[in-house]
Amino acid sequence: MKLQYICGMFVLCFFAWAVVVDNAIIPANDALRQDVGGYSRYRVKQWGNGGKLDVLSDELLVYAIVKNREQLYYMEYNPYLENSLKTLAPGTSVQLRYSRSFPKFWKRTLYDLRIGGVSSLRLSGAQLAAKQKEVWKFTGIMGGIFLFLSVIGLFNKPKRR
Repeated sequence: MKLQYICGMFVLCFFAWAVVVDNAIIPANDALRQDVGGYSRYRVKQWGNGGKLDVLSDELLVYAIVKNREQLYYMEYNPYLENSLKTLAPGTSVQLRYSRSFPKFWKRTLYDLRIGGVSSLRLSGAQLAAKQKEVWKFTGIMGGIFLFLSVIGLFNKPKRR
């Protein structure tokens, strides 16, 4: 019973962590993958109402036509980035620098969008460091919750008859 409870709490905490964290380790700019194609459109995906306790942040969904298919790239919402995308004409040739990593392998997280070789939408080093700090902070919180639930489970285990 004890091992089943601890495994169950680990799975619960891991899935809660995986929902919030896009990339466990933010990659360096030289380690990003790159696609070249034509910009198509964007939209904003709002997860919360802007409160202090919103765990999920809003996202910019950037669509681009790469290799004759429309691909979807995710970027953390920022009003400046949205205004830059408003002025970008559909069909503009762009380079999309992104990462796919643990825990969301399917999600292309966009860190840099270049037009003609010049970065027009890019998260700065300070923004990436702040984002990595948030990831580690949330990882620590979920680890603490797992430890707390495990200790509570050990103390409240049923007595044998």
